[in-house]
Amino acid sequence: MVLLQCKCGYVWDYQGKSNYATCPRCLHKIAIEKHKIDLSEQEIDNWLIEQLKKAEQKLPEDYKAKIQWCTETLKSQAPAMQKMVARMFALSVIKNL
Repeated sequence: MVLLQCKCGYVWDYQGKSNYATCPRCLHKIAIEKHKIDLSEQEIDNWLIEQLKKAEQKLPEDYKAKIQWCTETLKSQAPAMQKMVARMFALSVIKNL
C-alpha cells in the first residue's frame, strides 16, 4: 500500500507503477517519492480502526456487524488477502461519509 498526499491535502492509496501520479481531487501531477507517506501497515490499520469507530456513530445499525468484522480483522494476524479486503471496506466506508 502506497499512500500519497497531494499539495491540496488529499490522501489516497496509489496503485500505479509510474514515478508520477495525478491527484484524483485536483488533478495536479505529483512526484511519488516526494509525496509518499511512509507508514507501517500497523499504523495504517490503527488509523483505519480509529476512523471506523467515528464512522460507526453516523451509519445505520446494519453496518455495525460489518464494522466489527473489519476492526477485528485489522487487529488480528489474518491472512494478507483478508486484511486487504478489510482495508478496502474501511476505506470505502470512510470515503463515503
